[in-house]
Amino acid sequence: WCPPAVLQRPLNRYMGYVQQLKPIMAGQNPGIKAVDLIKKHQWRSMSPEQKQPFQEASLWVREQFKKTIHKKKDLTNHGKPKRPCSPFSIFMSEPFEEARVMSQAKMKSLLEEWRNLFSHEKKVYTQLAEDDKIYHMVEIEFSRKEELLCLYL
Repeated sequence: WCPPAVLQRPLNRYMGYVQQLKPIMAGQNPGIKAVDLIKKHQWRSMSPEQKQPFQEASLWVREQFKKTIHKKKDLTNHGKPKRPCSPFSIFMSEPFEEARVMSQAKMKSLLEEWRNLFSHEKKVYTQLAEDDKIYHMVEIEFSRKEELLCLYL
């Protein structure tokens, strides 16, 4: 299994214009930096009709990017479990379920309480986290098999 390639955001219309103009300007002026060659005022002075091809290309690329992102999300997140809980997150979730909303002071007091727990008291949460990790590994394996099945169907 290999991770999917990272997708880059599409260029906006100005950057598409710059990308198209850069080799032309660099060919005419080989010793000058591209930043000095391409000025914003050239873009601003262009009429809307001249900007139209860049606008259309930008919209098309953006739509293709959105479609690709949605396909990637559908493939990667299809039933994929999240990361297993840590002992600290299990400890923090118990009072959170009771209160539903926690103030910052309550969070700080729970953090201090966690730091002051003895190791045999933390062992309960560590064991719960280990159980969650095992469950998570089973879920990941099931998710991978399901993902492979979706790719071949």
